[in-house]
Amino acid sequence: MDATVISAIIAALTALAVQLVTHRIQQSTGKKQDEKRINEEYLNPLRLYLEESYFRIAEIMQRAEAGGGKSEAFFPVSNTEELSHKDASWFNGEGCYFISSCYFTACLFATIKKVRDDVPYLRLRQGDDTQLLQLLLKINLGFLKKGGVYYALQQSIGEQMYIRTEKRLMTYREFCEALQDPQKRVWFDRLLRFFLETGKGRHLDRVRHAIEAIYASSTFLDKKVGGGPSLKVRLQVEGITHLTQFSALHTKKLNYDETQ
Repeated sequence: MDATVISAIIAALTALAVQLVTHRIQQSTGKKQDEKRINEEYLNPLRLYLEESYFRIAEIMQRAEAGGGKSEAFFPVSNTEELSHKDASWFNGEGCYFISSCYFTACLFATIKKVRDDVPYLRLRQGDDTQLLQLLLKINLGFLKKGGVYYALQQSIGEQMYIRTEKRLMTYREFCEALQDPQKRVWFDRLLRFFLETGKGRHLDRVRHAIEAIYASSTFLDKKVGGGPSLKVRLQVEGITHLTQFSALHTKKLNYDETQ
């Protein structure tokens, strides 16, 4: 075979090999960038508010189960209407524990809604999107049991918490200001009552269901994102060993295989 032809063939094969390698590198880089975007925009915010909500709700429930007004003392109002007559100092002081607990859960509703709305575009691994949606639905079911926060209201709260024009969640201050307005507060009333009732030790079965579902979702995301056990680490950092034991006790019934 002519040397010129051989050289041409070698050059063509080399160019093809380079193109294939370049394409694979671009695919790998694109996949990593896509995974980074999904984690930053969706999964990490969801993990954060799963952690915040779990920690606060489990703490309130533990106090309620202990009795003696240990949890009710952190809820200094008898009804939601009182909140619209409170000033800013109240929301930063006496009422902060109660209102911030509601705020973290409202943020959780917002991040759940955002994930659910965009999950067809997230390109999660096969089966992961279905598993994640099932786990998030269990959280919704926990909050709506026994006249809690209805599913449609959870969606509505999530929508209100997300400021689309600025692509961010409502701040704690903005949340408090919304509660001071009776016409805006009424759309959060069932969430507020959920915490008031929990603080008084009422309907704790639905609370158990909610925190078990939150725990399962958080554990699932820890594995998929490649992070550590966020809930366990949070409790250790806070130095709350009794809550760690409490959490373990109430997560034995989880309908979720953590070995997946």
